[in-house]
Amino acid sequence: MVLFFVLLAEIAKQDFTLFMKLKHLLFAALTATLSLSASAAETTSSVRIYINPGHGSFTGKDRPMSTIKHGNQTSTNVSSDTSSFFESNTNMQKAYGLLDKLKEYGVPYDPSKPITGKNQVNIRMSHATTGTSPALSTVAQEAKTMNADMFISIHSNANTGTGDNPSGHTNFNQLLFLHRGWDGIPYVDGSDEMAMACWNHAIKNEHMHFNWLDNPTVVYNDGKVYSGRKYYPTYKDEDGNPYWIKGDVTFQYGYTDPNNSGGYTRYYGVLNHEIPGFLVEGYDHTYRPAMHRAMNDDVCRHEGELYARGINDYFGWGKKDSYGKIYGVVRDQSVTMNHKYFSIIQNPTLDANKYIDPIDNKQPLNNVRVTLYDSDGKEIDTYTTDNEWNGVYMFKKVAPGTYTIKHSLDGYKDVTKTVTVVANETNYIDIDMRATTSADAVQGHFAYDLKLSKIDDLTYSASFRSTGDMENAKVILTDKATNDQVVIETGEVKQGDNTVTINASKLRANADYSWAVAFDNPTSLGYRLLYSDNSVTYTSGSTLARVGVAIDKDQSSPNFGTIYASTGYAQGVQRYNPDFTKNGGKILGSSFSSYYASPLGLTANGGKLYIGDLKDAHAGVWMYNPSVGASVSNVFAGTISTGGQVKNGSTVTGGNVYALSMAGEGADRKLYVVSEDIPTANNSKTVLRYDLGTSDTWTKAPTQLSTKSVVLNTNCSMYATTKGCFISQTRYSGNNTSGAPAFVFIDENGTELFNSSVLSSTLNGTQGGGVAISSDLKTFAIVNGKAESSNTNLSAIIYSVAWNGNTPSFTYQYSIPLVGTTEVGQMDFDHADNLYIASRQQGLLVYAIKNPARQTITNATTTISTDYPEVIYAIGDVNGLEWSTSEGVPFTQKESGVYEGSINIDNAEDGYGYFQFATTLGADWDAVNVGPRYGATVENEEIEAGMTYNMTYDKSAETQSWKCMKGDCTIEVNLADNTMKILNLTGVEMIGVDDLEVEYYNLQGVKVDKPTNGIYIKVQGSKASKVYVK
Repeated sequence: MVLFFVLLAEIAKQDFTLFMKLKHLLFAALTATLSLSASAAETTSSVRIYINPGHGSFTGKDRPMSTIKHGNQTSTNVSSDTSSFFESNTNMQKAYGLLDKLKEYGVPYDPSKPITGKNQVNIRMSHATTGTSPALSTVAQEAKTMNADMFISIHSNANTGTGDNPSGHTNFNQLLFLHRGWDGIPYVDGSDEMAMACWNHAIKNEHMHFNWLDNPTVVYNDGKVYSGRKYYPTYKDEDGNPYWIKGDVTFQYGYTDPNNSGGYTRYYGVLNHEIPGFLVEGYDHTYRPAMHRAMNDDVCRHEGELYARGINDYFGWGKKDSYGKIYGVVRDQSVTMNHKYFSIIQNPTLDANKYIDPIDNKQPLNNVRVTLYDSDGKEIDTYTTDNEWNGVYMFKKVAPGTYTIKHSLDGYKDVTKTVTVVANETNYIDIDMRATTSADAVQGHFAYDLKLSKIDDLTYSASFRSTGDMENAKVILTDKATNDQVVIETGEVKQGDNTVTINASKLRANADYSWAVAFDNPTSLGYRLLYSDNSVTYTSGSTLARVGVAIDKDQSSPNFGTIYASTGYAQGVQRYNPDFTKNGGKILGSSFSSYYASPLGLTANGGKLYIGDLKDAHAGVWMYNPSVGASVSNVFAGTISTGGQVKNGSTVTGGNVYALSMAGEGADRKLYVVSEDIPTANNSKTVLRYDLGTSDTWTKAPTQLSTKSVVLNTNCSMYATTKGCFISQTRYSGNNTSGAPAFVFIDENGTELFNSSVLSSTLNGTQGGGVAISSDLKTFAIVNGKAESSNTNLSAIIYSVAWNGNTPSFTYQYSIPLVGTTEVGQMDFDHADNLYIASRQQGLLVYAIKNPARQTITNATTTISTDYPEVIYAIGDVNGLEWSTSEGVPFTQKESGVYEGSINIDNAEDGYGYFQFATTLGADWDAVNVGPRYGATVENEEIEAGMTYNMTYDKSAETQSWKCMKGDCTIEVNLADNTMKILNLTGVEMIGVDDLEVEYYNLQGVKVDKPTNGIYIKVQGSKASKVYVK
């Protein structure tokens, strides 16, 4: 037998393929002579498995590696940052992934049990925490003492070097299993079969980018094309699948056994035992992309789970997960990762090290927000990629089915991916994201200044102004009685003035139509600055004036779309047209005081502007009506007293305000303020509500919603909605807590429905309190916080909002850097969802932001009214006209909306003819269809004398016809109620059944005693006539 193995070894040196064939024949023969092996009979409750997470300490021997986040370290210069890359960390996570999956399969794990004996442990880990490394001899001895059925030592491989030296990088990545013995001849039976069972699952990990394939065509970075990756051993199983499972002796010494002392023949000390098993190098951690992926614990645990699946196969347990997994990696599609601790670099010492993997060579993306939705669009789970430069996300235990995955990152275009999850399988996904450019950020546009003029009885001219160029717009006419709509395409729209002609003949007669202009705004994938005006800023000495912004979004207002920006120190208010052009200079400055917060801030409602003031001598909320003139009046009735309280007699109606906002329409208008002076002058931070309704004067005490326990900082802001009010306040970075939140949302009674402390991971605070929500209540913006006394640039944080009744919830979307801004007083959205920011340092800033494709509709305040036509026309098989479009039988109006006329059905081949009514005639059917056509509610509805029929109106060939017997017919048409009455069918006399005192015969000449509905021959004396009996 010894001679046989010597011969086999010599064959392996000369012809490895022949060796493998002989090896398989040998072991097939041996297997046939053996009974079922003990290992194969082990169940989940009886199996004994020994797990060794390789290494364990944080020394130079524990494979320290430099990473982008944690910086440089080498085996001779080890970092004190133990969270950096050490094999000890990653191997431990892999071991726990393996352990947890074995436990899920039903293998008991109780580390308190003894390693031997009747009640011995089923799973033993050589060590369960990092910090110390057990001696290899101890590991081997424990495995022997346990008499384990399987041994696995978990590692990752390495080239020499660990720093940024190219010798510390590899551009290949290999999976390697090593058992004790020679290639194909394990010194412990079953070891190679165990390894192969685990290999079959581990090799499916597509994100490790293993380089084992035969003869790929690749382009090396020298520009030359080579065939094959020669540096990878091309071992194959009997099915032709490549694998790399080697004996440790062959791997290090060839086919000559070393002269080991103190145990079994081997190379690796951890394999110095007779337990079947192996050491696995899961990947090359000197392949830097894989090493950075391993900094994510989920990646390591996934590797361990794959080994567990192989163990399940080897022992024949038949376990299968009822769920699947999604494992994705997100990268920048166009940026090459060139960092010295990451780059896939040519190693000058290895000729094979020329291939650059085109996928792994891209830059992974940190902090990508990944959201998993089911087929109904319901959010199932979220994951945010870490900041270790690996781009990894993982959704575990996902029920089988079809899902959509959304990937979002500030400054990048969102990417969605549809996947089908299958039980017991992993979906490996590579996602490329594209950085957005200014071209991706699209300004939302809308129509304003809508006007209507009547040209003649049938023609109107509709004019509007546009905030920008659009490829097309729609004028939508809505019947106020029926809600039926007529849509007119305008064609190209230019910024500024536009006019559309409306032909009223297309509309229902005697009807009132509202009208609107709709813009189909395209998707905006990014954000960009559209406009800025630093003339809004003002400094007195070293103090910057408070600034505010508000937009008139009342579509019934003649000033709809007007932008207002206020400046303290009595600088007043600057008005802007919706296209950002200034409407004159600043106004109302003389109405305020030379104080940094006079005026303080703004809110627009009902076509008017309301201006807050924090100066005692000018305390209040001041209303400005642009349609009246450049003057203001205090909403709070009474006299301003010392300290700023406004008193109407003995009643305090108001005072100085720190913030204000208004919402609602007409009788439901509500003004919210944070008051300095109620209940105590100069010592309050109370939230008040004024139910103004249609009035602009308040004469009584307001409703107090809270005390100053809600608002702790006087540098605050508000934004009211019909659901309640947002209240924000300055909170420095790290101070967004439940007791002192960056913002809250209250209902109209002051009940707190949301506290921003739950958003502390994405909102660190807020500086100045600028806050706003879009008109559809779906997009929320707030300025973030900064460290106290710092000049850190702020950002506008954007959230999506969902509502459960009046209670909001927020999902972070992205942030907009506000360079040069360290405080924001107010924000607002315009009608097309562009964002306006009042920066105390930069003035007025306007941004296009990320938005979905959406229709932005502006409603006109005027009405289009139509009259009844003077004449309508019967068309069809009438009076010999044979469905002429240019001629019809006129029906004249005998009273308002009621028409009468007669037609003759004369060309009816089957005894019947067909007809409709039209309001316009012309050269072709397009001309006829300009106006409404009236027809039957049922196609080819047959008419009967004396009956009344409902009519439908349409403007197309779909209009349905009535069916009439040949002969004359007199008809009354009522457009007021859309009915048609048949007054007479000539030649068919109308009689009732009660009048029958004569003889009747059917058309076949048979006498009928009691005729029912139909046509009969009436014989009365010598007179015979055809009649219709009803």
